Amino acid sequence: MSVPDIRYRQIHLDFHTSELVEGVGRAFDAEQFAQTLEKARVNSINLFSRCHHGMLYYDSKRFPERVHPHLNPRDLLKQQVEACHRHNIHVNLYVTVRWDLYTVHEHPEWIAIDENGRYSNLEKKDFFFEPGFYTNLCWNSPYRQFLKEQIGEVLETIPFELVWFDASFVVECACQHCKAGMKALGLDPTQKKDRVAYSYRAYWDFVRDMSALGVDYKGSAPYSPDFIKPAGKIGQGLPPAEHVMYLKGAWVAAREGSEVLAEAIEPIFNRTFEHFTSHAHSPSSGKPGYPAIVKNGRTIYFIHPIFTMYHTHAPRWCKQLFLNALEMLLPEPVLKHDGPSTILATLNHQAAEHRQVVHLLHYIPERRSMTLDIIEDVIPLYQLKVSVRADHEVKSVSLVPQSVPVPFDVRDGRVEFVVPKVNGHQMVSLALG
Repeated sequence: MSVPDIRYRQIHLDFHTSELVEGVGRAFDAEQFAQTLEKARVNSINLFSRCHHGMLYYDSKRFPERVHPHLNPRDLLKQQVEACHRHNIHVNLYVTVRWDLYTVHEHPEWIAIDENGRYSNLEKKDFFFEPGFYTNLCWNSPYRQFLKEQIGEVLETIPFELVWFDASFVVECACQHCKAGMKALGLDPTQKKDRVAYSYRAYWDFVRDMSALGVDYKGSAPYSPDFIKPAGKIGQGLPPAEHVMYLKGAWVAAREGSEVLAEAIEPIFNRTFEHFTSHAHSPSSGKPGYPAIVKNGRTIYFIHPIFTMYHTHAPRWCKQLFLNALEMLLPEPVLKHDGPSTILATLNHQAAEHRQVVHLLHYIPERRSMTLDIIEDVIPLYQLKVSVRADHEVKSVSLVPQSVPVPFDVRDGRVEFVVPKVNGHQMVSLALG
């Protein structure tokens, strides 16, 4: 299938429904459902094929015993999808991965085992006697084959735009399947570092099994912290220097046909009690060691957890590397501006009104209490340059709700204009021809 346009006015229709709940969908009206979404200008929605209770919401032929026992209509998901598509609403099929309570009870031998020999649970609860479906299943068990078959069936049966894999996180597991896998690789299941290393290896093996990233996972990176010296398009806006990557990455090999955008530079040694230097990490050796950023078609893969790294340490280069990767994949974004990163800018297309509306938000939250981020001051912006991809002819541009016309130009397939002032929130309407 071709890659669909990404829709941003999205609903996640959370639908984890116990098998004890009766009359599921009894009063469902597909057309009313889709019309309600359309009136709210929703253009993308996550719809459930299988929930954390392990219930299916479509008329499964392979797993009829898993269809919710009180589902009426039995083809609820199909009716939802068809109605959404009639109203040009994209559908992302929701699939749970780690959590499936039906499977937990039917196949306890597929449950992940923690380091103490107990069933692995996100909330450290006993699933036999406490409410909740957060018991972790192991995808190195035969559960993976069930996943493939169930996902395969719904993808073959239900038309869709994208798939939403939920709860597909790394779990340190010591079940019989993982212990056998560790021993085959010369790892010691009694050692935490080996269990952690294997859990990441298993995670990427699962991801590779379900998709195509353009890399082969070999394990955890042999060095950490290591460095990246960005160059070319991926290094735009960054000096040609080595940038430290504070968190441990993966160790991968680029597949044939993939392009290595940046190599990881090894430090002179890992920081341990036996050998260390200075406060935080060892200096660079200057020696490239393994791929750090790999491009394969419309996918760019980072070995380092750059989002966690930015959340933890906020290094500017992680953000810039991501923005460069995004520009490589989306060279002509729908909306651009020259304002600060504290702006939240979105574009809403209103087909019935023959217009597009740019929303510009500029409120800067500050941590003024121990638990809450507070907005007390509104800091206005002036003379903000905005550029919108000209997918349609534009007749006029005006500020909303002020109804003040704004001069604009069309250059190189983009509509360009200047917003005089953004005082917290400003809308700009583009009337379409």
